[in-house]
Amino acid sequence: MMISALLLVLMVLWTPSAHACQICVPLPQQTLADHLLESDVVVMAREDPNRPFHYAAVEVIKGDLGQEVIDTFMNSQARRMLAADPANAMVLARSPREDNWIALGITQNGDFEKVIRLVLERDDWNPNDRMNVARVTEFATLLSHSDRRLFELAYLEVGRAPYSMIKAVSPMVSVEKLRAMLDDFQYSKWHALAILLLGQSDNAIDRERVYAHLKMMHEFGVDRNLAAWATACIEMNGVAGLKYVSDFYFDGPEHSSREYEQIIMALSTHGKANSKIRDQIIDVYHKLMSSNPKIATRFVQDLIIWKRWEFVEEYQQIKRIIGHNDPLGNYAINQYLHAASVANKSSS
Repeated sequence: MMISALLLVLMVLWTPSAHACQICVPLPQQTLADHLLESDVVVMAREDPNRPFHYAAVEVIKGDLGQEVIDTFMNSQARRMLAADPANAMVLARSPREDNWIALGITQNGDFEKVIRLVLERDDWNPNDRMNVARVTEFATLLSHSDRRLFELAYLEVGRAPYSMIKAVSPMVSVEKLRAMLDDFQYSKWHALAILLLGQSDNAIDRERVYAHLKMMHEFGVDRNLAAWATACIEMNGVAGLKYVSDFYFDGPEHSSREYEQIIMALSTHGKANSKIRDQIIDVYHKLMSSNPKIATRFVQDLIIWKRWEFVEEYQQIKRIIGHNDPLGNYAINQYLHAASVANKSSS
């Protein structure tokens, strides 16, 4: 029973969106905009004069509060910040799913409040929507914002979008800003997106930086943001970049499973976004089926999405090799073999 439950969890995690980029935001994560969009009531609130350390709405900006008393505790830091400026207010959103209030931030500057109101005005935006081009473009304009809350909101909104959208909004952030971010450890949490955006640069300095960083990571076995650096390398150099990355990691000494996962993620990202390089990526996958069959289960989903059914014999052999030691891998292979069988019957 316990094994079945674990396999179910693994199946959910293994099956990502066919479109969303997994490099910057690998697991689903709600943004401030998602909270606003899914809430039934949003208010601007300050301290209730009759109930210290509790909120009272000063303006309802979404929904109908009615006569409800907001029974949410105000911490000391929020109380001090609100007391310091009568113009400040806490943005509170009521979640209909959990029937509680979430504090989303204090309107310390005009831009934060403007963004809150802008989100609530968008009738065509839905919670957790990664595919809305207008939404991604809107938030991309905040990637250089000085307010960390807006910067992080922009990072999550853009970073979870499909790679093709990330490429499209890259001109909105200057190369100089990206270089500065990558040189600043304070921005390390957001480096993955900065690397993907830097990958759109046609400057030889940036190309050399990507090559040098990959070489260093390979030499010392570093895997932090490896998928982003490999993706940038392939973006900048096309087939030559693909060969550079695959030769580095799939020829020669064995690497960690984490490194392999990161490189396959980069190849998968390009295969989904650029059909012109897909055949060369599949060639790399095919080579791995014989040279490193244990990691060949990591890209089965790509082959299903791309409807490449010519590897049935290879995956039957890999299934025998891994046996029962990899339940998630077996599940992936069974999906592929079943889909291939259906497709081949339909075509005959």
